[in-house]
Amino acid sequence: MFLKTAISSLEDLLYYFKTHPVYTAKSIRFSIIKKFCTKISIVKLCRFLEVSRSGYYKWLNRMENENCDEIILNRIIEIQNKHHDTLGYRRMQRELAKSGICIGESKTYRIMRKYGRLSKALYTKKNVIINHAIHTYRNQLKGNFSAFMPNLKWCIDISKIDTNEGRLYLYVIIDLYDRYVVKHRLYKSQKTHLVKRIIQDALNKERIDDNIPILIHSDQGVQFSNNHYNNFIKKNNINASMSAKGTPTDNAVIESFFATLKLECIYRNTLDTQKTAEKLINEFIHYYNNIRIQSKTSLTPSEIRRLA
Repeated sequence: MFLKTAISSLEDLLYYFKTHPVYTAKSIRFSIIKKFCTKISIVKLCRFLEVSRSGYYKWLNRMENENCDEIILNRIIEIQNKHHDTLGYRRMQRELAKSGICIGESKTYRIMRKYGRLSKALYTKKNVIINHAIHTYRNQLKGNFSAFMPNLKWCIDISKIDTNEGRLYLYVIIDLYDRYVVKHRLYKSQKTHLVKRIIQDALNKERIDDNIPILIHSDQGVQFSNNHYNNFIKKNNINASMSAKGTPTDNAVIESFFATLKLECIYRNTLDTQKTAEKLINEFIHYYNNIRIQSKTSLTPSEIRRLA
């Protein structure tokens, strides 16, 4: 670095290399060629500094690529901060494209790996609890987790959230049209009246047309397989659908959501209080609906919903 700044004229250049022709690193010589190539031809400079033109051009291309990598890296860091360091290289490539940097997945992976920016994968084990249901309904989804318009098919489930102040239960309703979280609530227990409350809140929020029955898919948990729930769905013109016993894949979309929530939010933070848990979950669901792009569509759930 000293040489590149100290050699500011052709006279300095000639004097220095008369006294230090052998010991100067090639990278320094290449830097000097770049500095003086507008005043002296590259051919003469390469001959004088005893380097090949091909070597100089390779160095020049490498420097340009490294500068380009630094620009991309800075954008990657900005995106990672926005997404709490949860993006893999595939989702990162799509985020870069949205910001105007159009590179492939392999280059995205190379840069993230080179600079230690690859996200660390986390894994969790799902506990399956089989309940003996009173009222059960056939699985109307049968693996078809799509809809041609919003508010035709919802899925609902409950997941436990442990904090240092005790356990909470997260109730979530997701629209299968766009994977949008229509409604969520944290409660301290798993009760049918709380299930009815969140469904009613979601129906009111979305202004569901009573003439178009909405399908709501759940598992066979006791909160969904009793007389109170059965009477509620009949009263509200809801088509009920249920997973088979002990088959979480029948409700794969909401299971995937809970896994994402826990891997990208819950397991990365310490839940000292229930208020902390509520704040983090609210922030994550806002992020999930409005910022986090989906792999298949490269859009957020909110963007898909607005386009409907």
